[in-house]
Amino acid sequence: MLADLTHEEIAYESWRRGVLSYKRHAGQQQLTNAIPQCTATIAILHAARGYGKTFDALVDCCELGLQERNRRMVFAAPTREDAKKIVSAVMPMVIEDAPTAFKPVWISTDHLFYFPSTDSTLIIEGADDDRGNHLRGPHIHKFVGDEVAFWRHARYVIKSVILPQLQRVNGHARLHSSSPESVGHDFVGLCEEAIRADAYFKFTVHDNPRLSPEKIQRDAEEISGKSGNAVWIETSVRRELLCEFVTDTARAVIPAFSDELHVGEVDRPEFVDCYEGMDLGLVDLTHVLFGFWDFANARLVIEDEIVGQYMLTKDVAAKIKAKEAELWSTIPYFEAPRGKHNHVPWARYSDNEAQQLYDLAAMGLSFAPAIKTDKEAAINR
Repeated sequence: MLADLTHEEIAYESWRRGVLSYKRHAGQQQLTNAIPQCTATIAILHAARGYGKTFDALVDCCELGLQERNRRMVFAAPTREDAKKIVSAVMPMVIEDAPTAFKPVWISTDHLFYFPSTDSTLIIEGADDDRGNHLRGPHIHKFVGDEVAFWRHARYVIKSVILPQLQRVNGHARLHSSSPESVGHDFVGLCEEAIRADAYFKFTVHDNPRLSPEKIQRDAEEISGKSGNAVWIETSVRRELLCEFVTDTARAVIPAFSDELHVGEVDRPEFVDCYEGMDLGLVDLTHVLFGFWDFANARLVIEDEIVGQYMLTKDVAAKIKAKEAELWSTIPYFEAPRGKHNHVPWARYSDNEAQQLYDLAAMGLSFAPAIKTDKEAAINR
C-alpha cells in the first residue's frame, strides 16, 4: 500500500519513473492538466502572479528528462541573468529529494542541467540576450518560456528561433506569464493566435484553489495600495491578478490615449493634405505613419503604419510606395492658380539619419529631417 511507504521510498519510485505529481500543489496541477488538452505546438498558460508557474514548468521538464533519453529541453527567461536567478531559487526545491542516481546535475560551463539516467539536458538561457539568436540549435523537444510578456522580442524569438527547432522533432513549447505592462506587447498577439488554435489557458487569482477570498483581497490591496472594492478597478490588479490586457497609463507614452476614444472609422474628405512621419530603427523598430489633416474637424487622422526590424533601406522604400498607392492613389488632384494642389503626400518627415534619407531620396522618396531644437515650435509648425 502507498500509505505504508516512507517519503524516501515514494520519492525514489517517483523519480525512477519520472512521475513527479507529488511535487505539485493543487494550483500547479491545474496548469499541468491544461497542457494535454492542447494539440498545437505552442501552448500559452496566462496565469496570475503567485500561481507557481515556474516551479510547475521545471517539474514538467524533469519528468520528460527522466522518462525519455536524449531529450533536449530549453528554459528561457527574459535574460540569462534572470534565468539564472529564477532557476537557482526554484530548482533546488524541485530536486531536493531526488535520489542521486536520478538527480539532474548542474553543468555551469554549459549552463544546463544534465540527467545522468537518460543523457537528457535542460538548457537555461535568456531570450533577450543577442535578441534570442544564441538560442538557435539543432532541435528542441520541450521549450519553456518564462514571463514571456516581459521579453523584448517575444514574437521573433518564438516564431523565428524556437518554432523551427520544435518542428524538426515534433516538440512542444509552453509559454507562461502574467500580463504585460502594455497591450502593444508581442505577448498579446501570441495569446490571440493561441486562442484561435485552442491553445490558450487563463488562470486568474480567483481560479487558484490554494487562496481564500480573504487572502486574495489582501493581495489585491497590497498590490494596489487601496482597499475594499476599489482595488478591482486598479490597472495593476487587473493586470497581475485578473490576467487582463490593460495599459499602465503611468508608463504610456501618451497616457490619455484609449481605443474607445481614438480608434474607429473616419471618412476621409475628398481633398486633403496627406503626411508621413518616419522613425528609423534597426534593432529597435522602424515605424512609418501615414495620415492626413482633417481640416473641418481640426484633427490629425492616422490611417495606417509600417512597422519592422532589420529592414534594408530598399525594402522600407518598397513598403512605403506600396502603402502610399494603397491608401492615396484615388485622391483627386485639382488645378490651382499656383499649380496642382494635393500632391500626395504633401510632405514626409523623418528623424535625421542622413545616409538613409539620402538613399530614400535616390529611390524617389524625399523625407525632410525633423527639426528637434525646439520641439514645441516644430510641432506647431
